[in-house]
Formats: sequence, structure tokens, C-alpha cells
Amino acid sequence: MALPPEDWTLRAETVEALRYVRTRACASLLLAELDRVKSSNSTRRYLDRILDVLALFPAELIGEKLDALAHDGRFSPRMRAKLRACRLETEQHGGRRAGLPPAA
Repeated sequence: MALPPEDWTLRAETVEALRYVRTRACASLLLAELDRVKSSNSTRRYLDRILDVLALFPAELIGEKLDALAHDGRFSPRMRAKLRACRLETEQHGGRRAGLPPAA
């Protein structure tokens, strides 16, 4: 994303705007952000927003990468639990929670 690197509020708002753009490219972008941004007190809300939006995506677009991240030792146990919870959410709702059909 070409946004100010430390403006986590603006970044979170941008992620929220991607809520209905449930494409493979958007999923890849959001998953890359999870992988790139180190979890800290400053970034936690931003990362939580990414997970909230990813939970709306079809499992087939994000499931494998979320599983890999959930087993990555760079993340705290709490963050790994959030990644697993997001994965379960996508399996249960299959991207339908937002009221739109899953994107191809």
C-alpha cells in the first residue's frame, strides 16, 4: 500500500474500505500486510482491522495463508489465536457474512 508508513489510523480506514473488494488480489494484499507489519501496541488495531475484513472473504482465497501465519513463531500466541479464529470464521461463513455473494 502506498500510504504513510506510520499512519495506522489511515491504513485501518483504507483496509475498511476494502471490505467489499473480495478478490484474490485484495486478499493477497491484506495477507501480505499481515505478514509484513510487526505486531505492537501501535499496530494492533490495524492488524485487527485486517483480520476483521479478511473474515469476510471466502476461505478458498485466504485459508492456506492464514494457516501458515497462524503457525509462524514471529506472532505472539494471542495473535496466532486471532489468525486461527479468522480462519474458522471464513470456513463458517464462506465470505457470505457481508451480504454479498463471494467474489471469484
